[in-house]
Amino acid sequence: MDILLILPISFLIVFQNVPVDGIRVRIQQGWLEGEILNLTTGRGQYYSFKGIPYARPPTGILRFKAPQTPLSWPGVRNAKQHGSMCPQLDIITNIRIPGNEDCLYINAYSPNMTPRRLLPVMVYIHGGGYKSGSGNVDYYGPDYLLRRKMVVVTFNYRLDALGFICLGTEEVPGNAGLKDQVAALRWVQKNIKHFGGDANRVTIMGQSAGSASVALHINSPMSKGLFHRAIALSGSPVCDWSLAFDPVRRAFVLGKMLGFETKDPEKLLEFLQSVPSDKLIDTSPNILSFEEYTNIVMKMFQFVPVVEKYNGSDNFLTHNIFEKPTYMNKVDIMFGYNNEELASFAEPIATILIERYDKYPELFVPRKILNQAEPNLILELSDIIKKKYFGNKPVNLNSIKEFMSTEFQLIDQVTTIFTDFAKYGDPYHSMSDGKPWPVFNPCTKQYMDLSNDKADITATVLSVNDNENFFFWDQLYSSLRRCTSKNFYDFGV
Repeated sequence: MDILLILPISFLIVFQNVPVDGIRVRIQQGWLEGEILNLTTGRGQYYSFKGIPYARPPTGILRFKAPQTPLSWPGVRNAKQHGSMCPQLDIITNIRIPGNEDCLYINAYSPNMTPRRLLPVMVYIHGGGYKSGSGNVDYYGPDYLLRRKMVVVTFNYRLDALGFICLGTEEVPGNAGLKDQVAALRWVQKNIKHFGGDANRVTIMGQSAGSASVALHINSPMSKGLFHRAIALSGSPVCDWSLAFDPVRRAFVLGKMLGFETKDPEKLLEFLQSVPSDKLIDTSPNILSFEEYTNIVMKMFQFVPVVEKYNGSDNFLTHNIFEKPTYMNKVDIMFGYNNEELASFAEPIATILIERYDKYPELFVPRKILNQAEPNLILELSDIIKKKYFGNKPVNLNSIKEFMSTEFQLIDQVTTIFTDFAKYGDPYHSMSDGKPWPVFNPCTKQYMDLSNDKADITATVLSVNDNENFFFWDQLYSSLRRCTSKNFYDFGV
């Protein structure tokens, strides 16, 4: 078997040609054997390496703790199948996926393993409310980004209590799942050159909880220098489902639910490390009575990011970023959201939740306000919010619009915007009309509005200052601050 040694610029990439659409590459941990696959678009092929360990299995005494450096392996590791998914409840299908705690795997896809110039890299962080999802192709295939000459990386990170329980101790301060993400980004820095990727041109992109994670990475000292641009889509750390409330108390309630009551965090840790992993997913350790009916999808998840009590090199988030933003990673960032974001899930959500929202309109009130405001104020706010979005109409299926699937041309245009931003810092670099994309500033608050008609995108520069919904919520929170002098954006510790 021939071994080819290629020396692009200043470093060494070692890989082996193997027969039958396979390819081998050597990374820090050892040899991998991947495969050559056809793009779903039918317009070429790409190199695929799946199921690569980027950290040690977080099992036994490593459960709930920060990820450890991955181990090497002897011989050649098969990289043609994904590693195990993390234990979870799929929040869309409501199906429990037992998975395996040994789930910290990364996937790397490349259009060219030996380019003349190393290619920019897109690292995608999956969503799912910190409770479900994975980096597998069943969820996120790389094909459309690979067409734009990008190296694409996806990965799993720990979810639910396994990834986000907080005991308020130095051993388990919280955010293990976010530290998994950091470990994946460190793996990219060390190894992506072997897949034709440029470690100095890494863009992180995420959707929903992945988008909230992107915003947190910008403010995390652990993530400093690990990426160079960021794309945050449809999610922020202040979404209802992303805000923690008294997470340490919640951890002790979880122990009590599982049959172990104690006030000692060390004893609680020892117990929680001993129970089967399936007992730690889709739990409901409510600490207030009203959480029994606010504990619903897109409204509340039990285990989410927190501000860590102990400050040190092993901490991901050490302060409330909305009270004191640090911007540890001063990079270009593009934020985006869609009109009618959840329309694709309208029917399953509507059949479960519509009756509850109609009966208890306070569910329209953001959860952080529910946790801190008085009942009379909550009811007043619920009437204001419901009137804003529904007027005098009842909350029912007729209130929800239908969702249309999009055409390939539209997908192609949107992914071009993402990859142009990653490559050039200009989302509109390849567009023929040469329309300038405004850089956001706090005075004009301009942004680009993309609307589609028959799969063609029309771009219009608009201002947040003229956005009716922004004005509504800005006024609502401003009036609350004047009345209560409370900060409704904290992380629960």
